[in-house]
Amino acid sequence: MGKINQGIFGGVSGSIGNLTGGSWKGINYLRTKAQSVANPRTAAQVGQRNAFSGVVALAKQINVELIKPLWDRFAQKKSGNNAFVSANIGAFDANGDVIAPDLVISQGSLTPVENLAPQAIDADNYRLTWDDNSGEGSALATDVAYALLYDSVADKYYSASGATRADGQIDIETPDSGAWGNAADRCILGFRRADGTLVSTSVNIQGAVI
Repeated sequence: MGKINQGIFGGVSGSIGNLTGGSWKGINYLRTKAQSVANPRTAAQVGQRNAFSGVVALAKQINVELIKPLWDRFAQKKSGNNAFVSANIGAFDANGDVIAPDLVISQGSLTPVENLAPQAIDADNYRLTWDDNSGEGSALATDVAYALLYDSVADKYYSASGATRADGQIDIETPDSGAWGNAADRCILGFRRADGTLVSTSVNIQGAVI
């Protein structure tokens, strides 16, 4: 229980409400108690935190090669990184593990890839091929390809960019990968206009068996 020692304008000792009084070197003082910080630990809240941690870890890994060119220019009232995280948080479960078929690496109106096909050359090299659909819709031969691979055995991601739509293929180095061909392996490909003005919504398919 707090006490006012010297009348209403005097010193206070102890606590009154959220105020704590005392004296230091003959100087009377009052300070408010620190508010307790809630740290909810319900299953749903923990699961959301884990999912967020998972997608943030992926974003950090692919920020330079994929997120900056495919998201920065088109994000509204947020960074490209935050836009990517918002679009993909649902692709991670309550344990923070990826739900690979739900991943997207780009979202936009540019005509997407057609007949994307995976080809696991060996453990260290992978190739994606597609039909050159230049001239269809908004597709141009010079549109730049961006790829993301997920290896479910090694739980690793590999990315690549630089090939054009007209090239019809892109090669990705996959050092230290696991055994390709599992149900959770995913290949994801999107396109960006060479001048950066448009991006496609990425296409996500199952990986190939070596």
